[in-house]
Amino acid sequence: MVAPFCDGIDLNCGCPQRWAKQMGLGCAMLDDPEVISNIIKECRNTIPKQFSVSVKMRILNDDKKTVDLCRQFEHAGASFLSVHARTASQSTGDINRNVLKLIQESVRCPIVANGGLTSLNECDELALETGCKGVMVANSLLTNPMLFTGASKPTLNCVQKWINICYNSTVPMSSYSEVTEPKISSRPLNLNFHCFHHHLVFMLEKILPKYKRRVFNKLKEFDDVLAFLEAELLLKPQLYDVDTFRNSYNLTLDYKDTISVYTRLRDRNACNEAFVDESNEYNSEATDGSYFNKKLEQVNEDDVEEVYDWDSLYK
Repeated sequence: MVAPFCDGIDLNCGCPQRWAKQMGLGCAMLDDPEVISNIIKECRNTIPKQFSVSVKMRILNDDKKTVDLCRQFEHAGASFLSVHARTASQSTGDINRNVLKLIQESVRCPIVANGGLTSLNECDELALETGCKGVMVANSLLTNPMLFTGASKPTLNCVQKWINICYNSTVPMSSYSEVTEPKISSRPLNLNFHCFHHHLVFMLEKILPKYKRRVFNKLKEFDDVLAFLEAELLLKPQLYDVDTFRNSYNLTLDYKDTISVYTRLRDRNACNEAFVDESNEYNSEATDGSYFNKKLEQVNEDDVEEVYDWDSLYK
């Protein structure tokens, strides 16, 4: 279904979140590796064009079984394997560099190392130590999308790019020539507030002082977020030039059976009922969201002497 519009797919068999495991997704799939192998084989047999089929996975408690698992996916036709070098029960702590090196020496397909990387230097060191052909970063890229440039924090231009990506996704092709003042409406097309705001919360962590982050992190409306960004950082949405807009315009595609698939997979007794709602939108209040919520708690925990006057933004 997606092959005409991309160069490959990655099977996420590494997510340790509770809701994913309850639905038999993420790292829970490693309990039945034959299913993963069959998906890889079916993709290979069904899609005629050159197409990447990769697997993101976690290690097992037994190093030998981990290597055997990687060999099984390689034999099924995996293009490469991204290995998070922690087990499903480990969310923090040191990664197992020895097993990464062992996997790299035991299979022929490229291995991408993942887990706990916070800088470009750490990526280079891990690749050199393990011999892995690539590195993958997750959490640290939320705070610093520019990590692979060697930067220690995102620039304002980086934040501007995210604002522009979000804004331009809300503009219908038919309305492009009519835009006079770029602005995100309260209920925009193709854009969810939680996605827009959450990424900004992470990206501004090293840009804003804590007392301003405390204000920004609690905002609930597009208008308030945009007013804050313009007043504090002189950032506001910018309309792409016509060629950039056409090249980045959203494909009008939707998978209509999403809700029925989730409903079929979820365990009604264990999963949060609010995880699936009729609007098919991510609801930060209805999901675990522990990683994002931890950011909010870190900002709110510490008392600060400075008092920020939010009303001054509108004066």
